Amino acid sequence: MRTKDGHTVGQGDLVWAVNGTGPYVIADAEGRLVYLQLVGSDTDGLFFEPGDLALYVCKNRPKGY
Repeated sequence: MRTKDGHTVGQGDLVWAVNGTGPYVIADAEGRLVYLQLVGSDTDGLFFEPGDLALYVCKNRPKGY
């Protein structure tokens, strides 16, 4: 899967939301939706369509955050 900043990521990789929140670990990428689990939390996470990662997720923390 590609991120907004042009990197290829997969299950187990750490990523950041474009608004600077995170980091998230790609916890499940096997189904129709990709689940991003907020590091340090057992309950906070985000679901994305695989193609939407390129719009909302970065491999590196966005500048300014």
